[in-house]
Amino acid sequence: MSLFFIMILISTSLKSQTISYPVSANPISVSFDSTLLTVQVSDASANPAITITLPGGVYYIPGSFSFKSGSGTVIESGSLTVPIFTIKNATIPFSFTIERRADCAARTLSLDGGTFKDIVKVDGVRENSPLLNTYSIKYATLTITQPTSLTNIVLESGKRGN
Repeated sequence: MSLFFIMILISTSLKSQTISYPVSANPISVSFDSTLLTVQVSDASANPAITITLPGGVYYIPGSFSFKSGSGTVIESGSLTVPIFTIKNATIPFSFTIERRADCAARTLSLDGGTFKDIVKVDGVRENSPLLNTYSIKYATLTITQPTSLTNIVLESGKRGN
């Protein structure tokens, strides 16, 4: 009988967190614009810690965390590549956005075949689908085409053309 109560205690203390993306990620243009990451969190603790690990060359824009639904007091820490948000007295479920930008390191990662996916953890629980909510990086390219060679051209010095 005591084993039954232990199982009930464990199941009530281990909530199944759900991390989802209600809006698909949009491509980011290198050194030009920024885009939003939208995340929905269900069944988190009352004071969840959210860690977002951004791919190489993608950076969080400080102060851009914004609730779309729910509320709480947000404390930002971490870095531009791994921002951490602690939400005090969070209403569950909640959704939020952060703004992110890309630089030339993202272009290099893209050219090397890298995948662009933000890794979201809430209270240490990670959204674990490697292809869910991936995005691409846009970057400028310049192509120079050599003009065709000219043949049978006579250049004369000292004369003006008509």
